Amino acid sequence: MNEKSSRTYLLDNSGIGHEPTAGSSVKPHNRVGFLNHHLFADFLTGPGFRPLTTRFEKEIMGFKTRILDMCGSEKKETKRTGDFFELFTQELTRTSLRATCGPLLLELDPDFPRRFWIYNCGLPHFLRRIPRLFAREAYEARDSLVASVKLWHTAARLRFEPRYVDEAADVDPFWGCNFFRQRQESLGGIDNYDADAIASEDFGAIWGFNHNVILAAFWVSYEVFRDHALLSRVENEVAACADATKLSGIDVEKLVTMPLLQSIWVETLRLRVHIFMSRKVTQADLNINNWLVPRDNVVFVSSTPAHMDTASWSCGPDHSHPLDEFWADRFLVPQSDGTAAFRLDASMSGSWIPFGGGVQMCPGRHFAKREALLTCAVLVSCFDVDLAVPDGGMEMDWSTCGTGTLKPKARVPYSINRKEHGGVN
Repeated sequence: MNEKSSRTYLLDNSGIGHEPTAGSSVKPHNRVGFLNHHLFADFLTGPGFRPLTTRFEKEIMGFKTRILDMCGSEKKETKRTGDFFELFTQELTRTSLRATCGPLLLELDPDFPRRFWIYNCGLPHFLRRIPRLFAREAYEARDSLVASVKLWHTAARLRFEPRYVDEAADVDPFWGCNFFRQRQESLGGIDNYDADAIASEDFGAIWGFNHNVILAAFWVSYEVFRDHALLSRVENEVAACADATKLSGIDVEKLVTMPLLQSIWVETLRLRVHIFMSRKVTQADLNINNWLVPRDNVVFVSSTPAHMDTASWSCGPDHSHPLDEFWADRFLVPQSDGTAAFRLDASMSGSWIPFGGGVQMCPGRHFAKREALLTCAVLVSCFDVDLAVPDGGMEMDWSTCGTGTLKPKARVPYSINRKEHGGVN
């Protein structure tokens, strides 16, 4: 985004509430923080949520079909197929893009997912303001991705007509959904916002919809498939959610309530997500344990100390499951009948913060859970996966610490084949 457009953020002191912050003189159409927050909230926690989940259920079947095609038509001796991580960065990203943006963006730029992850790998260069000369690939990837979003906008405007909208499903073949249609109107009314600025904004939205959840979905499936005992337990929970009447063959609303799967999801985020939450001190100087933060300064809070606090989390019998290791049962509590109940309650709200907190908590947290667990469920029920995991597990790449879910430090060789029996339809 150019400097003139990006200054809108610096000048917007009106907050994200429906009523502007006292003393703010920002005009309603320039309240970029409020406009973005309102649109994201409606899409991810309001009327857009159920249609989005339904579209993803439909698109995950395309994800399954592409993997089946990769496996061939019959059960046979498996062969190494590359990097398990790329199954998510390429195929799951493609699935997510179709669910949120519709088919047109990928029709115009089929290479979008590959360059999207080149950009993500280059995030440390942008965070450190490394000059373009020394990070040419990352900058070129970003520029080309924004250009593709702009091309998508142009093509969608030319082709779209209201008659193409399926109101019940919140879907159309060009913009994908009402979220992106609304943003054309809302963001287009901001002073000094041109087509390039709106394309940059929508690329930011696409990044937010995909970066963290794709990585988290990878780690969930990675942990399940690397542990045969855990895989067997997950297979049982997934089988209990099978429902032929659902688009994906799985009852997603039941799936996201299963105790073990919930524990795996929460533990994955505790271990793999490392964010910096930013807050601005606006009203008066802030005193925290005799540390003074002057008014109008920005505070960054890391999630890592809370996620690694031994006073907050169970480490198992005899502390046999340290917090720097994944433990699927960390959030399970044994019951008198021999079962286990999932536990993450309000008493832990200040310690488990992978989505931030307060009014600025990530609105995509509910959809992210469904996306990651449904992806794992489809893989578990339809495919045999064998990971070549190094002793001690896969290390994380800390170069993007602060931006969300960390990626694996190295490739994860794997083999995959269709199951002989079973699987979702």
